[in-house]
Amino acid sequence: MSDEEILVKYFGGRPQWNGNKLFKIGDMVVQYSGGQIWKVGQATVQYSGGKLWRVNGETVHWSGNRVWKIGDRRI
Repeated sequence: MSDEEILVKYFGGRPQWNGNKLFKIGDMVVQYSGGQIWKVGQATVQYSGGKLWRVNGETVHWSGNRVWKIGDRRI
C-alpha cells in the first residue's frame, strides 16, 4: 500500500488526483515537499528513514512492510 493510499484510509475522504499525485482527500488539500507528502489540510505528515512515521502527531505502526495502525486506529 502506498503512502497516498494509507493517508486516504486514515482521513477517510474521497481522493482526488492531479496526474499521478494526490491533490485532495475530501476537502483537505494535500501539499508536497521534496516529492513527499508534507501536509493534508492542517495535519502534518512526518517521515523517518523514507517511511511514514507520524500523521497528525500520531505514530504510524508498521508490521514488516505494512501499516497496521496509526495512533489507536487500525488501517
